[in-house]
Amino acid sequence: MIIIRKANLSDANDIAKMHADSFIASLQHLVPKSKLLKINPEGFKNRWGKRLSDDSHHAYIARNNKSIVGIINLALNSRTTYPEIAHLYIHPDYWRKGIGKKLMLFAIRLMRRKGVKKVKVWALKTNPKSRAFYESLGAYTTGIERKEILESIPLIEVLYYIDTKIASQSMSKNDDIKIGHYKKLAA
Repeated sequence: MIIIRKANLSDANDIAKMHADSFIASLQHLVPKSKLLKINPEGFKNRWGKRLSDDSHHAYIARNNKSIVGIINLALNSRTTYPEIAHLYIHPDYWRKGIGKKLMLFAIRLMRRKGVKKVKVWALKTNPKSRAFYESLGAYTTGIERKEILESIPLIEVLYYIDTKIASQSMSKNDDIKIGHYKKLAA
């Protein structure tokens, strides 16, 4: 059984481990193994400690009985036009089980209730699975790209926008999630 709840500072270590595992697994087909071996999970721990202490970040975790299996982090920065889904990571053992979709729809519903009409998300240009996932939720690309350096690895990302009304309409009854409450999800 999986639940979604707001992340807190005491989750930082578990989030960092899951994030590092997911990050490495998702890049295995894109980055030389020698670079992946140099990734230091301690850096993830430090960054998540800062994010979870920052009022402009709102992170929610998906957790089973034993561990954190996914996270979505919303950056609600007043300096940007649209809020951003800054991070969506699922532990590799839980890929393709619907957890990423549940977290995305949870975040979209949350932002829609806050009056947000559109959110942005960046996807790796060379990761067709990630891009197809966002597109399945109604995301559309702008053609805008940026170069990011993550753990000393240069990556090209493509900007997508998601209309919260359209994405909300794609939810089925099984996707209905009450904001601010724990929600049990079928794993």
